[in-house]
Amino acid sequence: MIPLRIRFFKTIVTVLIFAGLGIVALENHAWDDWKTVKSLRGMDEDRTSDLFTIEGKRWRVKHSHSGEGLLQVYVYDSDGKWIVTAVNVSRPGEGVSEEIDRQGEFYVRVSSTVKKWKIDIEELR
Repeated sequence: MIPLRIRFFKTIVTVLIFAGLGIVALENHAWDDWKTVKSLRGMDEDRTSDLFTIEGKRWRVKHSHSGEGLLQVYVYDSDGKWIVTAVNVSRPGEGVSEEIDRQGEFYVRVSSTVKKWKIDIEELR
């Protein structure tokens, strides 16, 4: 049997560890102010956006789609140079891309075989 002092100490340490993790998560995300810069929607079609300007610190691609199929979102700069494949999913649902740390003018090309999709370009201000 574990003595009461040791059990109490383990409990306190566990609580402090989880509390610390919660504080770190809160510092990183609680005050994030994401603003939508551009939205695109489609149904079983490919689309290319107009140019949009990113002035914020970071930006991302938020996406959702229904039905089985492939949804891909490619990011290009204003000169047409490929920057990153922000989304590449085949299961229905929602998600957010990795954050992109670049400012300037960009456009996205959406390649889709899914029934219905939506993407939002969001920047952190």
